[in-house]
Amino acid sequence: MVFLGSTGYLLIKGVGIWGINNPVGWGFAIINFVWWIGIGHAGTLISAILLLLRQEWRTSINRFAEAMTLFAVAAAGMFPLLHLGRPWLFYWLMPYPNTMALWPQFRSPLVWDVFAVSTYAMVSLLFWYVGLVPDLATLRDRAQNRSAKIAYGILAMGWRGSAIHWYRYETAYLLLAGLATPLVISVHTIVSFDFAMAIVPGWHATIFPPYFVAGAIYTGFAMVLTLLIPLRQDFVIQRILEAASRTIPVLAVLCLPFFFGMSDLYIWARPDVVAADEILQHKSAYLNIPFFWIRAAGYFAVWSGFIYFLNKWSVQQDRTGDASLSDRLERIGGPSILFYVITMTLASTDWVMSLDPHWFSTIFGFIFVIGQVVLTMAFAALVLSKLAQYKPISDVIERKHFHDLGNLMLAFISLWAYVNVSQFLIIWSGNLPEEIPWYIHRMQGGWGALAVFVVVFHFLVPFVLLLMRRNKRRANVLAKIAVGVILVRFFDLYWIIAPNFYPHGIHVHWLDVVTPIGWGEIWVAAFIWQLKGRALLPVNDPRLQEAFAHE
Repeated sequence: MVFLGSTGYLLIKGVGIWGINNPVGWGFAIINFVWWIGIGHAGTLISAILLLLRQEWRTSINRFAEAMTLFAVAAAGMFPLLHLGRPWLFYWLMPYPNTMALWPQFRSPLVWDVFAVSTYAMVSLLFWYVGLVPDLATLRDRAQNRSAKIAYGILAMGWRGSAIHWYRYETAYLLLAGLATPLVISVHTIVSFDFAMAIVPGWHATIFPPYFVAGAIYTGFAMVLTLLIPLRQDFVIQRILEAASRTIPVLAVLCLPFFFGMSDLYIWARPDVVAADEILQHKSAYLNIPFFWIRAAGYFAVWSGFIYFLNKWSVQQDRTGDASLSDRLERIGGPSILFYVITMTLASTDWVMSLDPHWFSTIFGFIFVIGQVVLTMAFAALVLSKLAQYKPISDVIERKHFHDLGNLMLAFISLWAYVNVSQFLIIWSGNLPEEIPWYIHRMQGGWGALAVFVVVFHFLVPFVLLLMRRNKRRANVLAKIAVGVILVRFFDLYWIIAPNFYPHGIHVHWLDVVTPIGWGEIWVAAFIWQLKGRALLPVNDPRLQEAFAHE
């Protein structure tokens, strides 16, 4: 009654009561639309991901999660219709031949919303319904009333529970789950375009798509638990990652030569250039050499501090077996991730994005963070494949561990592609003179061919290979994929950085080849030295035996 009364009042008085007027296009409606779409993402995403990961406990939550999606999408769909003021004319948004010669503006994100949300609603409905078919057949067989038996029989579509029925059911269910999962990402991305595609200060930002998607995923908190299931059991890579983290001092030393070439690398470090550039003068309070090195020292200090305590308590637990140290590690783990994301975002802005101080992207730091996670997962898979041949890793390693690493690589490679496409679409659609040159320079003189190479071999090829279950469960195959990802990651960074110095085309100096190889050898030597210094498994971690008991 409250809904009918408030909706009737809205239609009688007009949408102006929502605060909508000439300069304000959406008002109250857009807030509710985005919120309900976010709620709607949680149910289908949780159910589909758990099905794809073959989690048996999914059956305890999937029904209400999927139903929640359908109700939330229906609620979200009301607000764009009510926002029209005359919701009975909603079909004017659809492309159909008509005597008024009306046609939707397909360049408008508002029209994209119609197709994205309706597609997501249909797929979610199909996903929910297909999962119900065996249950509807059970209701049909147990029904006492003839009318109910007929109704359930129609909905069950002749289900008899035969082997061929189960085979086709599972195939269709998996296909729908695979379709629903990327739809969740794409729908909320398109919803974010309502804001990001507008040339409005504060809205036209490349961070909006992942910001909106992340907000939607937070609604489904169970998704976080789903991602943590493989991580909590992967003690086999713990010491690999710890050894890699202890090489931070080596990386800090390798950064020192940059101190002597600041004016060659960064135009904002040249006083004559800054004096002739008004924009650089405004940014000089942040972009100056002393403050640059103070921030760099701060980043390394934060990273080193967290790494010190994580490694100290880990090795201390090996010696003493103190179970309370596990709680300490868990308590510091969350803040360390948060501080890492913040500091690495700032560091990538300082070290890389400021190479072109006139260009900016709000998602640039996040792209670097995701790229580093991809590199970390690939490196861990490569090292683990080699250690699996020797004790004690060979005694506990199973195919499931490689499968989990493969799934994480697949997830973060997909996320890397998503954030890069989001940045490109926002900048391309805005076509602003201070943003678009960054991409124009990277599409000319051979840089465009390198961009295609990176897209194909950093995303398409590993994505297809990692979709295959057998590739993720075979250590030698996963190691080859990991080597490819590591190598192409270098070319991705080269494509991002080098055009600032060679805007007219690819130029390779012999130092461009020798320097990464030399630095890489130094880092690998430091990593092996650190890895040899401690046990390859956290032998006294109280969770270790429990984790391997579930393998």
